[in-house]
Amino acid sequence: MRASFNDFTKKFSGKVFIVFSIDDKIKNEEVIGQIASEIKRLSK
Repeated sequence: MRASFNDFTKKFSGKVFIVFSIDDKIKNEEVIGQIASEIKRLSK
């Protein structure tokens, strides 16, 4: 997985995030803020 994530990052200049969900609820909620920050960074 690491190699494909690195390829994505090089190709699109964006980070890859993994969202874990159980019973349709996000378990690693801290990733939401990281995703929002990355979207803002890429929007500039």
